[in-house]
This record gives sequence, C-alpha cells and structure tokens, in this order.
Amino acid sequence: MSLVQASSLDCNYRKDEISRMKASPASNRSNGCRLCGGKQFQALEVAEDSVRVLKCRDCSLVFVDPQPSRWSLPDHYDEQYYQSWLTEQRPKRVKMWERRIQHLEKFKRTGRLLDVGCGEGLFLEVAKRRGWQTTGTEISGFAAEHAAKTAECEVFHGELPDAPFTDGAFDLVTLWHVLEHVRDPLAYLTEARRILAGDGVLVVAVPNLNNILMRAVYRLFKGKPLRLYEPDEKELHLFHFSSRTVPLCLKKAGFRIVRIGPDTGSVDRRKQIVDGFAVAISKITGRSIYNALEAVAVPSKIKTHVS
Repeated sequence: MSLVQASSLDCNYRKDEISRMKASPASNRSNGCRLCGGKQFQALEVAEDSVRVLKCRDCSLVFVDPQPSRWSLPDHYDEQYYQSWLTEQRPKRVKMWERRIQHLEKFKRTGRLLDVGCGEGLFLEVAKRRGWQTTGTEISGFAAEHAAKTAECEVFHGELPDAPFTDGAFDLVTLWHVLEHVRDPLAYLTEARRILAGDGVLVVAVPNLNNILMRAVYRLFKGKPLRLYEPDEKELHLFHFSSRTVPLCLKKAGFRIVRIGPDTGSVDRRKQIVDGFAVAISKITGRSIYNALEAVAVPSKIKTHVS
C-alpha cells in the first residue's frame, strides 16, 4: 500500500492564492477550443455566474466556459460522494468491474495496469485478483487513501499530468468516465500516450452527448430537460463528447482506435433498460445514441490483434 502525494499542490501556491482562484472562475475563461484551437462557438446553455456550455463550430467539442479552478474540483468528491459505492452498490459494482476487465483481456491479457481516476479502488481490487500489477491516480484525498489501502497498491493523489510515471511504464491505461470531469482532457490523453508501452492498450469511457433516448426519458419523467451543466451537481461534467470528438481527441494525442462502441457499465437497472433499447436502435440506424461511449485504442504506429 502506498499513497503518493502531488507536491505541487502544496508547494506552488499559497492558501490565499488558491482561495482567490476558487472565487474568480472568470479568470479561467477559455481563449479557444482545447481540441482544435477554434475561436467560433455556439452557446448551448447559459448557467448562473455567466457560465456557458459552448460547442466548437470547427470540431464540435462541447465544453463548459469558464472552467472551474483545478483547486475546486476535489471538493466535489468527498467521503459522502463515495458512500453508496462502498455500501449498497458494491456487489453490483464488483460484477460490473469483472465484466469490464474480462472484456479488456481480449486486447491485453495481463501486465502493468494504471487506472486513472480510480475512485475508491474497486476496479484495482478486481484487476489485482486477476493477476494484474495495479496502480491508480485519484484527485479525491479520501478516495485515494481508501484505494491505496483496500487495493494494496500505489495510488498517486493528484492529476495524471503531475504523476511521476516513467515513459512506457504501463501495458494498460484505463480512464473510466474521467475525461468529462477534468479541465484538459487532451493533456490527460497525451500523458497516457507517453506512459503507455509501445504495444500497450488505452481504454476510455465517457458519456455520450448524443444520448437522445435517455434525454427523452428523463424529460418525460422529470418534466424538464437534462441540462449539460449544473453548478451544484454532484458530478461536474466540464466536457461533453460524441462519436465524432472522441476519435479526434485520441488521434491528436497519438492513438489509433481499435474499437469504439457503447459503454454499458451502469449499475442502475432503469438506465440499463433504456440504454438497451438505445443500443438496439443504434445497431439498426447506424447512429450512436446510447448513453455512453467506450473506445479501445493503441499507439498510432503500433498494430494490434485480439489475443
């Protein structure tokens, strides 16, 4: 068990500077699209404090502007956030992670695994039992400490680009619903490319912006549209991806997609039913309208095969 701290969080900024940045989100307003550098945007939503959800007219990436400060993000993932994961959801989550790791072993049988945004560490536990050498990263102090203890492996407390990993350190890097929560997804993917072995595999799962069936059901039962950004939301989604923008991000970071399709990792039975219909409709129409996307990718100059 080992918990590694990000020293830059303590050394580079004084507490008063961190408080000032938390209180002044306007200073984080974007000067361009994080993916393509475009300057022309369509405003999809406007929330309080002049926070907007913008869509790049060039590449279609959707993101929140201005972005919250990096120092405020861990506040959303405290002990209370993880309570249901640790208690009533745990048996279902164990089965979910077992299905996922078995699926990934079609592409990579075993080796050194890094789970970025590992949460409470249950995926690391499951993977370790199947013979993987496991490591994690996590911005939540509570979750990082819990994961290091229960999964009995090294967990870096901080953001992936700040972690002290060496080139080619891992055979498999997973980002399960992480990129939508971070301020610079491309920086995460670029760092993942650096620390991935030449014959390694990357797995990314993100919510699907075009989950029109789930949005329709939400509106029917809630009587209001499902918004892309809510400032008081338990999980802040800072970026919204589609079957178009996920490949663009991966290509720019130096990856080649092996497979892209639905991510069916929900443990909520109602969502599973709705998403089952969405997956079926997607197969018939060719339109990706399911709730979440999963992409399996490899370094762009490396050929791969299912083992």
